[in-house]
Amino acid sequence: MANCFKVKRILVLLHFGGASGRDLLSGILDAITPKMHWHTRIMSGIGVGDAYRMLSGIDGIITSERGNDAFRAALERANVPTVVIGQSEADFPGIAAPMAFVHNDDIAIGHKACHYFQSLGDFRSFIFLPASKGTRWSEQRETGFRDALADAGRDCRSPRLTDIEECDEDNKRIQEIVCAAEKPCAIFAAWDGRAAQALTICAESGIAVPEQAVVLGTDDDELICGHANPPLSSIKPDHHKVGSMAVAELRRLFKSPPKTRRIILCPSKAIVERESTRPIPPLSQLVRRALTIIREQAAHGLTPSAVADRLGVSRRLLDLRLRQTENATIHELIVRARLNAVARELRKSRLTIRSIARNLGFGDIKWLERQFKARFGQSMTAYRATLRHDGHRVV
Repeated sequence: MANCFKVKRILVLLHFGGASGRDLLSGILDAITPKMHWHTRIMSGIGVGDAYRMLSGIDGIITSERGNDAFRAALERANVPTVVIGQSEADFPGIAAPMAFVHNDDIAIGHKACHYFQSLGDFRSFIFLPASKGTRWSEQRETGFRDALADAGRDCRSPRLTDIEECDEDNKRIQEIVCAAEKPCAIFAAWDGRAAQALTICAESGIAVPEQAVVLGTDDDELICGHANPPLSSIKPDHHKVGSMAVAELRRLFKSPPKTRRIILCPSKAIVERESTRPIPPLSQLVRRALTIIREQAAHGLTPSAVADRLGVSRRLLDLRLRQTENATIHELIVRARLNAVARELRKSRLTIRSIARNLGFGDIKWLERQFKARFGQSMTAYRATLRHDGHRVV
């Protein structure tokens, strides 16, 4: 009896250099059974000149290729069912062929990162490190992260990076934003390579991980995560399932092409914890309470011993914890807060400098003058004169 099944020629066009691409390919191949009568051709990347030739005679396509002009033109000419993995629907306009889009639920991944950080402790700042501009999954992860932070009344910063991976310009931009962030800070990266880059920058900048900054990647590429220093925690998407879902969608397109494009989201699996996000809630809680006391009472004769007594710890332990996160002792932080109070009074009060010093508990005016100049770069008289000269209101 002749074979009544027509063999379908399927092109699988993926970027499978990393762990995510390999897992996608594994999910696709595991889902293709002999009964489906698919002859599968696997390629990694496609050149502009090869687009028409490679798609000629193909019955169906599964691809993670981003839509450039040549590839879109070839898809339009091929006019066969196509499943796109991980790329934006907006990159494939005007194509009449049946199409479906299968993605990791990247917004949910951003939510998961935020909620995970909240479970670790009380961070003072948050950073998102993106992939190159226009990368859909990176933009979606950032959106989810920002939305979840906004719901908690928090915000995050994100540098503008180039399209060149780990270039000197990007290293500088990441270093600037990480060094300027209030510590302890939480850093979420769109993918593990960017997170490993952040770990290197933290080490070069003297920022302790996880004491001053925790770092979380995405993809759980064990080769990157396991060899990072310290080992990198990462969100593990279910790339294998995304691959099997892509096969299921292509089968559906063969049977009954829909009138509109389908978008299917795949939930992530878990967060794989390693040393880069070791929980430090006792440290963050102690530091947060100490900073609150200093902020509220430093201008009223507060002493380091009084702060330690309020917190129920020794001054030695308190200094140790503050050096880890603030790079300062309790005494230095109190002096800094008191000097800030002097500056506020100089801005808003007409009292004499001597009266301000007395009201804020400074008995030695000469010592105050030296400390103020060291912190603000000018004397108190010059500081007040500068405010008036610049047109600041003095009441």
